[in-house]
Amino acid sequence: MARNFQIGVATAHTGLSVDAIRFYERQGLVKSPLRSEGGFRLFRAEDVKDLQFIRSAQELGFSLDEIRDLLLLRNGAPKPCAHVEQLIGEETRFRAG
Repeated sequence: MARNFQIGVATAHTGLSVDAIRFYERQGLVKSPLRSEGGFRLFRAEDVKDLQFIRSAQELGFSLDEIRDLLLLRNGAPKPCAHVEQLIGEETRFRAG
């Protein structure tokens, strides 16, 4: 059985604050987590990996919309590689300039 993590454990694994995780959830960047009988959010290991990815992408300067697209690609939504290359190219030009 897969292990689920409460939000405090998710913050420790990702370096994100509770407020940041809740914000990403409201923005639809991460799926609404399962809830325990007591109403606590329960994040799957995949959710924690997505949160780590979001944090890293933001540190690289990607916007939330770009991160949303990258998460779709990362999690299996079919899109052409050219779209990813365009996103990365735009960010690389931005950082170089």
